Amino acid sequence: MSLHPFEGEGFDRGRALKFWDDIALDYEGCAMQGAIPGKIVQRLCDMEVLGPDTDAIEFGCGPGTYSVPMSERVRSLTCVDASEKMLSILSD
Repeated sequence: MSLHPFEGEGFDRGRALKFWDDIALDYEGCAMQGAIPGKIVQRLCDMEVLGPDTDAIEFGCGPGTYSVPMSERVRSLTCVDASEKMLSILSD
């Protein structure tokens, strides 16, 4: 069973990390997805999955496409990503 599309493409962990690090500065996740991240976060709030008393962890957060709108709706948010370059963009 494959857990990530990269595994199906034959990417090992090192190759996958290099891919994300290489595109980090040009990644336009927020721009490409438009209003979708905000709508998804709103839906999670409407379903009471997220809220002001929620401590959340986002795995694979990238540059913050979902983290930024989510951070405004939860008590705390921990962001995790294997790509140091993606995390550096989020922290800027």
